[in-house]
Amino acid sequence: MLMGKRYVSAYAECPFYHSEDEQKIYCEGVDEKSSIHLAFNSKSERKRYRQEKCGKNHKECHIAKMLYAKYGE
Repeated sequence: MLMGKRYVSAYAECPFYHSEDEQKIYCEGVDEKSSIHLAFNSKSERKRYRQEKCGKNHKECHIAKMLYAKYGE
């Protein structure tokens, strides 16, 4: 799905994932109405991170761990 210059990946299973662009992944932020982004040096690094940390293994992502703690999970 196209959202301006951002895309939503069908492969992302993390409940905190919002979208991505060429070199960034955008996630829910710590505060209400905020977001956090992870910036990568290349599109391939962003893609590799998404494959490793935004799918079934999303609980291994440091941002997901922080946000699960926020919600007491």
